[in-house]
Amino acid sequence: YLRPLAAYAIYARLLDLQPGEPFLDVACGPGLMLRQALAAGCIAHGIDISDQAIAMARDYVPAADTRQANAQALPFADGAMAAITCLGSLERMLDLEAVLREIHRVCRPDGRCCFLVRNSETFSWKFLMEKLGLRNKAGHQGANSLSAWTAIFEQSGFVVDQVLPDQWPFVRWGQVFSLGLHTPDPLRIRHGLKPLRGAYEFIFLLHKPAL
Repeated sequence: YLRPLAAYAIYARLLDLQPGEPFLDVACGPGLMLRQALAAGCIAHGIDISDQAIAMARDYVPAADTRQANAQALPFADGAMAAITCLGSLERMLDLEAVLREIHRVCRPDGRCCFLVRNSETFSWKFLMEKLGLRNKAGHQGANSLSAWTAIFEQSGFVVDQVLPDQWPFVRWGQVFSLGLHTPDPLRIRHGLKPLRGAYEFIFLLHKPAL
């Protein structure tokens, strides 16, 4: 179900990752975002609750610091990270408030965060997931609206700087429509034709205000 490595380059660009910066990917899986952070010259850290994911990440990105840990108790000091991502996982957290509290704690003042989260206002979510019961409850699959996510992040102490539609579908559909003859630039920002509130997933760019 993972996207290719190129899909994660957009998050590194949006966060403007810089050489030497401490970076954390929460729910890092096998380490694709960590690979992009290392390519940007960051000091990369990743945590995942799955021991299998961490084993894969240690093979894939041995230069990164990867640890099995619960996002509700991040094993890092206060203000340790300059940039943090959590991509496609916040809506599955059992205690979202605790997770965001921990991300806020380990993020340094003026540190940047990038979250990819699911939209509950799409046809696929309302009809397929809710009406037809295809929602993966065992996997704690969830979603929220644009306004609900914004409120959640602001209540957790973050400032929302920008919200974009998920970028990878634009690249994927560009490949489909060109019959595989052309791969659109994955680093180009696209907004699409539909209103933002109708995006399948949202990219939230945030920062922790300085004291």
